[in-house]
Amino acid sequence: MPPPLLMANWKMNLTVAESCKLAHAIARSCGSCGKSRESRQSAQIVLLPSFTALDAVARIASRVKTLSVGSQDCFWEERGAFTGEESVRTLQELGATFVLIGHSERRQLQNESNEAIRKKVEFVSNTKTVTPVLCIGESHAQKVSGKRKSILQQQLLSAFKGLLQTPLSREIVIAYEPIWAIGTGVSATASDCATIYTYLRGLLENAWGMDAVNRYCRIIYGGSVSEANIADFVAKGVSDGALIGGASLTAPGFCAIIKRVSNSV
Repeated sequence: MPPPLLMANWKMNLTVAESCKLAHAIARSCGSCGKSRESRQSAQIVLLPSFTALDAVARIASRVKTLSVGSQDCFWEERGAFTGEESVRTLQELGATFVLIGHSERRQLQNESNEAIRKKVEFVSNTKTVTPVLCIGESHAQKVSGKRKSILQQQLLSAFKGLLQTPLSREIVIAYEPIWAIGTGVSATASDCATIYTYLRGLLENAWGMDAVNRYCRIIYGGSVSEANIADFVAKGVSDGALIGGASLTAPGFCAIIKRVSNSV
């Protein structure tokens, strides 16, 4: 089994200088952890800075074996007249090995459609070095109205629509982030997430088979993750990791999460 995947989504919170300072602190902590027999690094850590800080943070992360970087978004074409967009080719050149697709904030604030998300997932899936991280999640209203599973099914299957008829042969990550838990301080329960993960995994297995899903798919949790609750989601085998927002914006907070996971698995 691969180690837990911990992804730090810094969103639009840090300048380039601040991003570098935070990356240096995390790299020092991870480096020290990796050198200690008593505290082996037992998590794969991905930093997701802004586009402007990606190159600088990637250079810092490259010095530590367990650190890598990813992008918060991408476009579905390699090049062209798409002002303000970033191509996967450019992200690869800067060292990104993961890319978020369909984050709830982009769905809500940029009106990103399921069709746009599908195009991005398909384009990234055809690359060899960048792993797509598909974000899906339901609102509180959808949850209480009983539409939760149907919404998640729609988001998941529409994103992989063009890939479901072919064998799965490369890594994909699903980030389940209930919208009602993002930035609210109220996280989903581990048992609740376990039910959702079983449902999502079943949908994927129906398309690609159990062996392929076990080998290539990871499902992680995102939504008010902290040092206090991370073990509930990762150490108990509920999910394959976490997408962490606010708690990843300080070195002490994020490194405490990393340590908790490393000491628990």
